[in-house]
Amino acid sequence: MPSAKPLSVRSPTTPGSWLVNDKRYFENAHMLLAELEVLVVDVNKAWPKALSETIKEGETTKAHWQLARKRDLLSDSVKVFSAMSVEAFLNFYGVLRLGPVQFDRTLELLGPVAKLKKLFKLCDEVTLTDTDVIVQILDRIAKRRNQQVHPVAVEVSVPLASEGREGDKIPEVARQAVSDMVHFFQEFGKRQPNVAHHLPEPYVADA
Repeated sequence: MPSAKPLSVRSPTTPGSWLVNDKRYFENAHMLLAELEVLVVDVNKAWPKALSETIKEGETTKAHWQLARKRDLLSDSVKVFSAMSVEAFLNFYGVLRLGPVQFDRTLELLGPVAKLKKLFKLCDEVTLTDTDVIVQILDRIAKRRNQQVHPVAVEVSVPLASEGREGDKIPEVARQAVSDMVHFFQEFGKRQPNVAHHLPEPYVADA
């Protein structure tokens, strides 16, 4: 049985043009977080109880309830767009280094962490481990994104009241999502300064 043909790896400085939305998603995450920060203040001002206590729909006005729902929607959107920016960039980087055919055949369907590790190993013979900062950041991003787009059902013995259900701290979790996104691109730029001009987050090497 013939051995598999070795992959052809391109330089990170390979010229060309690509259609990719990582920068737009990056900007979306920042814009939505800014809107969320303002909305949280408005929601909290009208909260009919202590902020540490949950409320039911009938305990506040319809307008306030809808505002709170929009707050939750914005927080979820920030998490999703932060992850989409990172994943879009990873896919772009894979196409940049391997070309679309090789990338689609070997890496496109991998999860974000596995994809990052494989790209660095194949393209630069660099072994990333779970202790590397860039891997830890990406793992948090991926888990946060999976909670949104791959929801699971949890069976419970008795129905839980709303105050007994775990939920996100808003806006803290959205802030962390954007922070992780920015930090990921900064770490990537440190490891691959030759692609710094492709990054949504500008990376400047230490003088």
